Amino acid sequence: FISALQACTDFKTSHEQAIELQGRAVELMTHGENDSALVLFHKAIELDTTYYYPYASMVPIYLERKQFDKALQATNKVIEIKPELAEAWTFAGILYDKQGDSLRAKTFYKRSIE
Repeated sequence: FISALQACTDFKTSHEQAIELQGRAVELMTHGENDSALVLFHKAIELDTTYYYPYASMVPIYLERKQFDKALQATNKVIEIKPELAEAWTFAGILYDKQGDSLRAKTFYKRSIE
């Protein structure tokens, strides 16, 4: 029981740390320090793999760099973690459309309205 309780406490602490890193990373993005922001987003993910915000926050950086595959990977991780988030399905559809895969995009668009 104590080890289970400790695991819950550790998770909460890790989640809180991930939230803090996420906030610092977003602040870095506002100052154009995207490389440093990416480092913090990845650290936040290491701390809490169930926290989808860092993945979502990395997408604009990847888009700015025209790294559409990475943007799509991050968006798909958001969908994996939080499948009820319609916006992620829609955005993945947009990215697939941008890559010329309209058929796959249509599947994601449909899923976003289910």
